[in-house]
Amino acid sequence: MISLIIPAYNEEKTIGEVVRVACKSNLIDEIIVVNDGSADNTSIIARESGAKVIDLSKNKGKGGALSEGIKKAQGDILLFLDADLIGLTNQHIKNLLTPILTKQAEMGIGIFTNDPIHKLMPQLSGQRALKRKIAKDIPNFEKSGFGFETILSKHCQKRKIRTKMVWLKNITHLPKEEKQKPSSAWRNKFKAVRQIIRKTSNPFSLVAKFILVIWMKEI
Repeated sequence: MISLIIPAYNEEKTIGEVVRVACKSNLIDEIIVVNDGSADNTSIIARESGAKVIDLSKNKGKGGALSEGIKKAQGDILLFLDADLIGLTNQHIKNLLTPILTKQAEMGIGIFTNDPIHKLMPQLSGQRALKRKIAKDIPNFEKSGFGFETILSKHCQKRKIRTKMVWLKNITHLPKEEKQKPSSAWRNKFKAVRQIIRKTSNPFSLVAKFILVIWMKEI
């Protein structure tokens, strides 16, 4: 069984289309949207589009939201997708899941072909397909915030878990400036980068700093 988990915080502009595309996939058995304390219509739109919705009264951050979704998910294979994807297709979903279904790998990481930062730092990608046991073995997963992707990648590297990069064409995400007020968008960007740096090996290297600064312009 395959469970799709989508953490969402104020994503009313895009969550409906992401869920509707996922609903058309014959590979996904359940779709769970974790509404992470949103103040907009994210929860309503997600339900109307066909997802099961977990409503959190307070914002727990990305790691916390995913952790809540995993608790409710029934699948032995988990698919994580961001709620702000633009251009998602069923082919993207199939491509992400194929390495797991064909036993080529235990985790697939989706890389946007039009995003140079994804290519340089694939561990930042939130598009993942993995066996459930991998996520359950990570301590304090729920407290990782935006650093959950980095923690997940480091965990797999340490445990020598087979991982495969999956190239995703013609897909991107909605920049924070188009979802939030400029002040809120930049505040959340700094928060995301801070959480990632805390979870990154050798976070003070000039290369890591340079890449993260550029990445801030994209998220």
